[in-house]
Amino acid sequence: MPTIKEISRRSRKCQKGAWGRSAVLFALSISLTLSFGIINAAAQLLFERPQVSGALYAVWPRLPGIISACLALLLALCALLALAPLRMGCRAWYYGGAIRPTRSRKWVTFWYKPSQAFHAAHITLSLAARKTAWAAFLLSPGVLLGAGTFFISLRDGLETRLLAVQLGGAVLLTVCGFTAWLCVIQRYALVPWIAARYPKISVKKAAAAGVKCMEGRYGSSLRLAVRMFPLAPLALLGLPLLWIVPYAWQRRAVWAMEVLDLVLD
Repeated sequence: MPTIKEISRRSRKCQKGAWGRSAVLFALSISLTLSFGIINAAAQLLFERPQVSGALYAVWPRLPGIISACLALLLALCALLALAPLRMGCRAWYYGGAIRPTRSRKWVTFWYKPSQAFHAAHITLSLAARKTAWAAFLLSPGVLLGAGTFFISLRDGLETRLLAVQLGGAVLLTVCGFTAWLCVIQRYALVPWIAARYPKISVKKAAAAGVKCMEGRYGSSLRLAVRMFPLAPLALLGLPLLWIVPYAWQRRAVWAMEVLDLVLD
């Protein structure tokens, strides 16, 4: 397995001649996200106008709330079906670039076929649900202790030292839980890359393969992410993001390819 330094060197080589198109992909993903946010806000403002909401209320008092919820759900679904394929297409773009120097936009557009778009959405929702479940499990002790302490303090009052000890314990439990969560979710780090490598694989099989491939590699995945921290201050300047983000994606793609070649082949 190459070192992180070697992976970084190979990533820069893979990105040679592809920085512009990679930056366009990143800008497109940001633009789509912002666009759906603006569309949702505009739709809600239009819907909340007295002429619209008043007319609906006159028909049935509960109708404005039902239509508003349905509208928000519809826009969220549209955003998912637009952004999830793009994210999977980006992974295919970088993974393909790690394999061969020439790249094709078809690696991105392939994920916008109806069946693949729903597949990408399924992958996105499945991973989000798994990570959220782990967060709820690992963070709940600290959150519950902190919430319980505040509740008792406001209702019955607590001695200052006891309050400080309990709040300190809640903070410690939350920090430990968050650290454990960062480690645990590394088990899913390869799942999207497996899907990019095998586009027709089921989510269940991709998740099982990803967990298996990540055994003993949690630290490697975290170190790869931590090594990008020195470049983080440049992100405040805005424009360097068009270089930093594609570089980070390419590093992750090269690392994923090395792991998958080692374990699966």
